[in-house]
Amino acid sequence: MGWRGFKFSLLLGIILLGCMEDEGSKKYTTIDVGVYIGSGVWDASVKATLSALRAQNFSIDTIDIAKIMQDKFYHCRVLLIPGGDPQVYSEALGTVGRDRIRRYVSNGYGFIGFGGGAALAGTDTGAFLGLGLLNTAARWPVSIIAPYPQWVMTSIILREPQHPVGLGFYPRFTALYRWGPDFPSPDASRTTILCEYVVSGTPAAVVSEYGAGSVVLFGFQPEFEEGSPRDSCEFGDDLSDPESEWQLIENAVKYCLSTFR
Repeated sequence: MGWRGFKFSLLLGIILLGCMEDEGSKKYTTIDVGVYIGSGVWDASVKATLSALRAQNFSIDTIDIAKIMQDKFYHCRVLLIPGGDPQVYSEALGTVGRDRIRRYVSNGYGFIGFGGGAALAGTDTGAFLGLGLLNTAARWPVSIIAPYPQWVMTSIILREPQHPVGLGFYPRFTALYRWGPDFPSPDASRTTILCEYVVSGTPAAVVSEYGAGSVVLFGFQPEFEEGSPRDSCEFGDDLSDPESEWQLIENAVKYCLSTFR
């Protein structure tokens, strides 16, 4: 092989290697869940979320704003945004970051939101620009349950016990509500109302799709184990919850992984 042929082969090899290592290549996806830890996040929610995922033996990475801006989160098959301030989330991500997440989900990856992370997924609210992964604005807080800045343990009904995310869970349970959203009037053709708040009768958790991806949103906080050290944080230690919602988290992650395209 001559020098020109060698250079051409070397260049071709570099190009092919770059394509193989592309962040968007699903062939090389190795992590189950990327947990957002950027601006606006509630630290206690992050700790509890990581504890739940580790207990369920999912592989985890943490994702900050820089990774989202650089598209360096495609190695995670699911992006999970814990509780926090959706307005700060939206401002920190900006137009570029929000577009990055929309494209990620549209390409077949999963999105899970708790509390403020779920509120971010809706359409524009007037207070902040949402991701638009759901065809309705997530409304928060639901003052009839607990006005801001209060929080409370609230009763929730599982409306779809046969859905993979709700399978095997309690038909009625108690969970922490802390300024999270409900999801009024979602598009019934592509959205399942998984749970509803007893007090308001409005959707508390929904499962939807965006492009080729799956979206699971919890308006309440399923990550906390109230009255137990199992979640590795002190928030809620003075509260009592007869059920653990960690099964819902496990079901949601497995559902998104099963629909990963």
